[in-house]
Amino acid sequence: MAWLCSENHLCDRVVCYYGSRIREYLNIKPQMPTLLFLPETEKSFHVSDLYNKLIQNESEQIELRTYKANHGFADPYSKYYNKEAYKHSFHRMGNFLKGSDNFF
Repeated sequence: MAWLCSENHLCDRVVCYYGSRIREYLNIKPQMPTLLFLPETEKSFHVSDLYNKLIQNESEQIELRTYKANHGFADPYSKYYNKEAYKHSFHRMGNFLKGSDNFF
């Protein structure tokens, strides 16, 4: 849903976790800063293929972060929860939403 919102000007910034449906909407070109968090592997698609297609999108609005984790890495109720990936992504998301480019 967030990916679909990135095409209009109703939001200032968009954050997407996992993004498995993005591959069905590759025609969308984000009109605002858009941050994507993806695991390195997904059951339903190849993350590297999606990554390459998004790079071809040539949108300077997209920042893509991948983690050595599985789908669900940021969900503490998931069996694939990864505390370090969650903490890093949550911190990055906070800075992103504040408009900061500070990374750790």
